[in-house]
Amino acid sequence: MTHPVPQRDVGPDAGAPGEGTVDAEREADEARARLRRGRLITAGVAAVLVVVVAVVALLGGFERRTDLITPVAVGSVITTGPYEISLTSATLQHRTSEDTWDVVARGTARTTGTTSIAPGTGDNGFLYAKDLGTGESQAVRSVGIGDGSGFDRIANLTPGLPAVPVTLTFRFAVEPGDSILLAVFQQEYTTPYLFSDELGWRATAEASTMTVPLERLPDTEY
Repeated sequence: MTHPVPQRDVGPDAGAPGEGTVDAEREADEARARLRRGRLITAGVAAVLVVVVAVVALLGGFERRTDLITPVAVGSVITTGPYEISLTSATLQHRTSEDTWDVVARGTARTTGTTSIAPGTGDNGFLYAKDLGTGESQAVRSVGIGDGSGFDRIANLTPGLPAVPVTLTFRFAVEPGDSILLAVFQQEYTTPYLFSDELGWRATAEASTMTVPLERLPDTEY
């Protein structure tokens, strides 16, 4: 009487995990990657929220922190992080196509650092404006460097060079009054993310402020 001989898998797929096992491992790897990305994003958002809350509180959104504000005269040179910036004037213009109001502050800036750099915009920056009438506060929307426009604009401030003209654009939803409060926040060189050792400049809760009269320009469509 003969007995059946047990069959063994041979060939290149012998001992390889089945498709179900491979799919499960792939899903686990993807889940771990999503978790890592989520942690980095959460850390970044948390860092930005800390700055935003500090800005709102400092500019009067909550309880005004006068101990962290240093009023300065228009045209004063303010040192913050790797920058020296001076703001001398500001204009107001209504954009009829979007029914928004652009405040453009003008002055000069230079870098005191050793690498070419440009001021950040939005909540990643250190430049803010507040309408004293409505209380609306906005982060700088765009920064123009140099006298040119479009492709002639300078992208960055170059170390070792004197101050060059800058324009700071802030966009408001409601028409501001006759003057605008400009705030230049101090910065610190630190690690702004919980899960990264990368160093970078981050705004602190201290700021130099100035009240600048607004020159009204004719309406523009765009």
